[in-house]
Amino acid sequence: MNKIWLFPISFLFIFLSPFVLWNSASQHKASDFKSAKEANIESGQEGYIVIEGNAVANEDALSCPINSEDESDKCIYVMTNTEEYTKTIDEVCSSNKPEDTILENLAPKCDDTGDCVPCYKTEKFEWAHIDTKVEESKFSIGEYKLNSISSANKIGLEQFEKIESANPTELIIDNEDPNVGDIKYSYQYYKNNQDLVIAGDARKNEIYRGDKEFVVSSLGYGETLNNLKSQDSFATNGLRAMSFFLITCGFSLLFTTIAAIPLLITKVIPFVGKDIKNIANTIIGFAGFLIGTIIWILMFIIVSILKSPFLLVLLVIGIAGFGYRVWSKKKEIEEKN
Repeated sequence: MNKIWLFPISFLFIFLSPFVLWNSASQHKASDFKSAKEANIESGQEGYIVIEGNAVANEDALSCPINSEDESDKCIYVMTNTEEYTKTIDEVCSSNKPEDTILENLAPKCDDTGDCVPCYKTEKFEWAHIDTKVEESKFSIGEYKLNSISSANKIGLEQFEKIESANPTELIIDNEDPNVGDIKYSYQYYKNNQDLVIAGDARKNEIYRGDKEFVVSSLGYGETLNNLKSQDSFATNGLRAMSFFLITCGFSLLFTTIAAIPLLITKVIPFVGKDIKNIANTIIGFAGFLIGTIIWILMFIIVSILKSPFLLVLLVIGIAGFGYRVWSKKKEIEEKN
């Protein structure tokens, strides 16, 4: 009965899977970028355009990160991510041995069915996020002004990282052996007077985010397009994998939860009762996985057809052809009678 809470979780997983799969077929960053009209930076052309040229700050430019190779230059965009190296002591109960350093073996944790899992006292070292800060300067490329690029898909940012020791007099540029209390600063930035490719909605000589992808890139047009294709591919495959996981895990949870009550009878079987229960759970879970896989394949075919105009037209023609054939056969039989 302690597994009853898994019911809503399993139904939620199954419900979310088709929506995630549908979204996986809706990645269009590259197609948006490719559809942008190439405009001269002095033309003042409006609409969804792409331009390429030298980015010049309209006001005082920002200082580039200290200690970087561009320290003496000015920047138009700087994002600073700050993290602290921390140590965490925790108690973990799991059938799988934790990856973190085990300090002590603790008493196992048991549920009301008698199933127990081992517990450990662990030590974990990691970089903990403190703050993310974004600074930007308004800039122009030819006649076009950009007031903010914080919401843009930024490609080809310069990157720099430094670590300040817990000892304020010591500066470390080495991430391999940090100490607790060290602070890491990770910078991403565009320099002033840097050539950039911009894609966005243009109106009255200003470029901003519209309905289509807003892109800022220090790469050329071709490399930017390839980068966006890679982003689309990664997102598509990732969402497909998530959708598959949700539906297979959902059905496995659902089946094993339903079977939990009848399997309580195995508790009264001496010696082998627990083994029988584990084997039955494995078989039932695999059956749920198999059914989830079959349903996911059917969903994938349906989504592929609905998202592809060509396949959708073929399907309509096929259905119409099949319907016409059935109607012709029926009419032929009626005429014979």
